[in-house]
Amino acid sequence: MQDAITAIDRCRKPVIAAIEGACIGGGTDIVIACDIWFRSKDAFFSVKEAGMGLTADSWTLQRLSGIVELGNAMELALTGLRFSGQEAKDLGLVYQLLPLQAEGNLDFSFVGFSFYRY
Repeated sequence: MQDAITAIDRCRKPVIAAIEGACIGGGTDIVIACDIWFRSKDAFFSVKEAGMGLTADSWTLQRLSGIVELGNAMELALTGLRFSGQEAKDLGLVYQLLPLQAEGNLDFSFVGFSFYRY
């Protein structure tokens, strides 16, 4: 699985993550490898391995400490605490809060740039 996450990290094109609801363990590993994160109001995050008596994957720690301060990265990775989308934004992990459309999908019309399909 680590090779798949590393492929996301090394992708030459921007990789954008949209998070709605829970983003736990491996899900957090995947979005940490992405370039930009968007979240819904109800999104929350956790590096859950620590809560199960395991240590987070070394790549998780390395990538996370490249995004946030080392102390914050260690706290998130070693405690397994759940942190909210707003806390993720305050740490610099999340780019923008996106509202939900009536169908329950994230509404990207509020994003300050355009998405193109190739």
